[in-house]
Amino acid sequence: MIGRDPDGSGPAEAELEDPLELFAEYGAIAAVNANAFQSLPDSKGHRNMDWFLHKPVDIVGLAASDGITRSSSVDGRSAFWIDQAGKARIGTPTEQSGCRNGVSDWSGILLEGGRELPLRDDKLHPRTMLGMDSSGRWLLLVVVDGRQPGYSDGVGLREAA
Repeated sequence: MIGRDPDGSGPAEAELEDPLELFAEYGAIAAVNANAFQSLPDSKGHRNMDWFLHKPVDIVGLAASDGITRSSSVDGRSAFWIDQAGKARIGTPTEQSGCRNGVSDWSGILLEGGRELPLRDDKLHPRTMLGMDSSGRWLLLVVVDGRQPGYSDGVGLREAA
């Protein structure tokens, strides 16, 4: 599910929307705010970091919904995506397999083949993680709250793995 494109072929790829309204529009039964975005630069290249409803934004990384890719993959980043045959995948979509729905990662792949990969940091943050069993049949979705000292601090990447 991707927010509306406010300017067609212009620089904005989406606009910030109320997640509950977006979920209702698509009839979602579960959703996670996954993609990173950034504000558009002004004439001097500065980016306004004030976030508000309907603000035009540039999506960072893969964002695809219903076979339409609004934002392409970024080199060096993986993605969770569903191919044209309906199979869930983790990696980088290829032209041959097609991407029906997809979203880029933010911190990288934590595990591969059951083994922990080298991780960049252990700063505590809220995290959303997903994984699949080796058969590709079962999808695990884990959300960890954070940034609430003494209540919910978040997890580092090693702990997440």
